[in-house]
Amino acid sequence: MICIPKILITNKGNRMIKVKFHDLNSIEDHKLTFAAICAEHKSMWIWCKNKNRAWEIPGGRREPNENILDTAKRELYEETGAKEFELTALFEYSVTINDITTFGRIFYAEIQELGDLPSFEIEKIELLNIVPTELSFPKIQPLVFEEAKKRRNSF
Repeated sequence: MICIPKILITNKGNRMIKVKFHDLNSIEDHKLTFAAICAEHKSMWIWCKNKNRAWEIPGGRREPNENILDTAKRELYEETGAKEFELTALFEYSVTINDITTFGRIFYAEIQELGDLPSFEIEKIELLNIVPTELSFPKIQPLVFEEAKKRRNSF
C-alpha cells in the first residue's frame, strides 16, 4: 500500500514539497539517508528542541557504513537521552523538494528509561500530547507524525 502523496507549497516562493509514504522495505536500503523516530515515554510523545531551529521529531542522517536501524538507535539516544527502549520500523517516506528526492525510514519507539540529554544539537525535550506549533520542518513533520500514529495503532 502506498499512500496518496501530500503536495504542499511552502511560504518560501515557488518551492514545492512533496511527501510520500511507502511500505516498509519498499525502498532500496542504500537510498535510505534519514531515520526519524516517533517516540513515546509515559504515554506522551517526545519532541526535541533543536538549538539552532525549532521543535522536531527525534532523528537524523545516516552515517557512512551505518545501517538504518543503528542510525535510529544512535539518533534516539543523541536527541532524547533514551537509555532503555523498544524500537519498531513502521514505514519509509520520501521528500521531494524542487525535483530532488530523499528517502528515510520512520520508526516508533516506546522509551522505558530516559537518561541525561547528551550535549549535541538538542537544547531540551518535552513530553507532549500535541504537535508543537513551532516546528523545524512544518510542511513535513505533522504529516509524518500523523502517519506514524496511524501505523503504530495497527500493530
